[in-house]
Amino acid sequence: REEIIEHVWPEVEELGVSDWTIDRLVARLRMKLKNQKSKYQIVTVKTRGYKLTS
Repeated sequence: REEIIEHVWPEVEELGVSDWTIDRLVARLRMKLKNQKSKYQIVTVKTRGYKLTS
């Protein structure tokens, strides 16, 4: 989550971004990949974060 915040919202890193915001972002990205019938998908890796797989 911290790396996502650093790359997506570097200007607000010190203000804090909620876990809910990251969850919604990942859900939206997953839906976009699915709608485009992409060979890629975002997988949750427990206690580690997320992984983009093909």
